[in-house]
Amino acid sequence: MKNLIIMGAIAVLCGNFASAQEMTEEEYLAALEEALPGKLMNNPLDPQWQVYGEDAQKRVVDAEIPGQKAFRVKVKKAKSNPYDIAVQGNVRDAIEEGDVVLVAFWARAQSPSKTTGSGHMQFRLQKREAPYTGIVEGNVLLREEWQIHYLSGVASETYPAGGVSASFNVGHHAQTVELGQFYVMDMGPDVDPADLPSGSVDP
Repeated sequence: MKNLIIMGAIAVLCGNFASAQEMTEEEYLAALEEALPGKLMNNPLDPQWQVYGEDAQKRVVDAEIPGQKAFRVKVKKAKSNPYDIAVQGNVRDAIEEGDVVLVAFWARAQSPSKTTGSGHMQFRLQKREAPYTGIVEGNVLLREEWQIHYLSGVASETYPAGGVSASFNVGHHAQTVELGQFYVMDMGPDVDPADLPSGSVDP
């Protein structure tokens, strides 16, 4: 199952729709729903990026990934915690207690940390308000090349529509990170997370 999901997801996430640029937003999202596993819980074409934290520079840049755009964030000075500079994207749908959630996202280090030679990110799919309960979370090392990064988790409670956000925490290192489309997929309660893709995959 894992290999089939990876192959199918990569085919979609790499934009292998012959007429993708000619699709309307509704057609594109319908194609994603059809090809991706589970139920798509967000709109990858409209992430509604918000940046929290001081001294972060941000801008939209062109990129050779699905959507043709990336959100670039420069951390000029390392902070005490990863979440001291956070990029958050919108998740629109409700998530039920016990559901397994798979997240995939495009990311790279446009300018890695000079200390480690890598980009560093803490990802959290979390409750939008305190206590910011996590559903999916993990640390991700970023290369300079684009990769698709997979993480999964299980909802410990029910979250209403609009009650969850995707947080890409990048403040712990001086670095410049680029984010592309992200995909939050509700797999339902009857899936073993061990059967889902994980880690970072070259497109």
